[in-house]
Amino acid sequence: MKVTKNIYTKLLNCPRVPPECGGIIGSEHGDVITHVVFDKGCLSDAGIMYIPNTQFLNQTIAEWEKSGIKFRGIFHIHTPQWAELSNEDRVYIIDILKAMPASIKFLYFPLVFPGIQIKNYIAQKIGNVIDIVDDDIEVIRKEEESQNEKNK
Repeated sequence: MKVTKNIYTKLLNCPRVPPECGGIIGSEHGDVITHVVFDKGCLSDAGIMYIPNTQFLNQTIAEWEKSGIKFRGIFHIHTPQWAELSNEDRVYIIDILKAMPASIKFLYFPLVFPGIQIKNYIAQKIGNVIDIVDDDIEVIRKEEESQNEKNK
């Protein structure tokens, strides 16, 4: 995943857990992540699990689409002791990708460890199978992003 330095910094500056929070990421004019919307989510009984506010996020995705911004994935925060996707995270990712239109072949699912790092996963449709694998993150300075767009 390629992401602008500005968006990468915003993600790293998420509040620490609990409670978990998350949001969506998008791109404009290419594949570099240039947009983020934060979602406090819906409160769970435990107060520590992120449950997306799907009505808010779907409305945002619809607005993005009208503006030429492509939905590229969902992020949420974890504490360092939960360094991987949980089984619940994986099931949710599969459900999300199955619900996407056929034109969407992959989405990113970054885990944010506030103030520490971001670990990215990519979920891809391969036939009837959804594969979730680690994915590198490349932070792009704004000048590099502009140059990449000129070269397309």
